[in-house]
Amino acid sequence: MKKTFYLLIAVAVFGLVAVSAVRAEDSVLTTAAVVVASSSELEKIPSPDQIKNFKIMKKIGDVLYGIRKGTSTEKIELKKAENTATSSKLEKIDHPNLVNLYEKIQKIGTALWGIRKKATSASLFIEPATAACVATAIDTKDKVLMVRVTAAAVELNTALTVRSVCQQTAVVATTTPREALNSCVKTFNETQKAIKEASKKIQNDTWKTYQEGLQACRTAATSTSPVPMIEDGGNLFD
Repeated sequence: MKKTFYLLIAVAVFGLVAVSAVRAEDSVLTTAAVVVASSSELEKIPSPDQIKNFKIMKKIGDVLYGIRKGTSTEKIELKKAENTATSSKLEKIDHPNLVNLYEKIQKIGTALWGIRKKATSASLFIEPATAACVATAIDTKDKVLMVRVTAAAVELNTALTVRSVCQQTAVVATTTPREALNSCVKTFNETQKAIKEASKKIQNDTWKTYQEGLQACRTAATSTSPVPMIEDGGNLFD
């Protein structure tokens, strides 16, 4: 009887030790999984329907981890590139027509970066014989741009008025105006996009004409020094 009693106690003690060991092992695995996930920029996927939002998935124990799409590594790399650009005295080129003012140009993300060319006394000198020609080229360019800015503002205000009337009509005409409201916004977005594209085309064409005008000013120069490009501060219609 005593042997049976001692045997039962031994079995119970062994069972408790085994359970503790398993729990300890589970704790270690869980801790390890969290460390691995953190060090690899992995994120725990909360539910199966969220899997589509992750990439580079890895199962650790019974838990699925992954890197969320469009975040983390991609943004970090772009940030590093931009920091490198800043530390190397690179500048973001605001408009394609300003490319000729830079050297060592490279593409970072979706933008062009470069080191601004150093101005020399020769490149900044405008001969008196060409000064009037350069001033005329600037005046012509800016007057065209001012006309377009005014016209674009009128067109945008008209589009806003049309959208406003459309939305007001939609909300009082029916108790379920969702489709009508969506149509109002769609029309406005299409009009706004057309205004922007037309404005950018006019600016690009104007800048091209401006460059050609400065080139023509060389005929009045008495030296071989190139007529400098006079910057105007970038793109008006981004």
